[in-house]
Amino acid sequence: MVFARNGLERGKIADIANEAGIGKGTVYEYFSSKEDIFIALVEGFFTEMFHDMDALLAMGETPVEKITSLIEYSFKFLEEYLDSEEGESWPIIMEIFSQAIRADASTEMHQAIIRGVRAGVAVFEPILQDGVKASILKPFDIDYFALVVFAALDGLALHYYLQRERFDIKELMITTREIFLNGMLTATGRKELQS
Repeated sequence: MVFARNGLERGKIADIANEAGIGKGTVYEYFSSKEDIFIALVEGFFTEMFHDMDALLAMGETPVEKITSLIEYSFKFLEEYLDSEEGESWPIIMEIFSQAIRADASTEMHQAIIRGVRAGVAVFEPILQDGVKASILKPFDIDYFALVVFAALDGLALHYYLQRERFDIKELMITTREIFLNGMLTATGRKELQS
């Protein structure tokens, strides 16, 4: 991938066209600028990450089962993503995130990242809400609760990427699951976890 090799600034539309075996004009038929390509990369990353979540959530019956499934899915996705050809784009996705954070909040690239992050947080909100209502989870404010869970998983992904030689992803997933569930569960929820 051109941007992964050359970086955002040095990656050129002409290089993308050459690598794809098409003319530069053809690239411009789909993307009006490099920023449009960056947005497509970010949106594609989030789409791929959330692709199987609806089916996954439909399988779990209780909030605890759903949270457990989401944590396990997050680590499985990360492992498979980093081991795949798309995994080569991880550094460029991080670079795009950094560039978007530096950009004016009104830019489309900045907004694309906000939409993706909000979609990730939104996945957890109904599950956590159900768990709080059922007195299985501690009664935290759902907006904050969902943000903390998503942000923790997001941050763990970055740190795992940076230190893959040091940490086993399965052990990291087990530790994360145990910390989350034991930290979030009420006495009732802990009983459910043990059954």
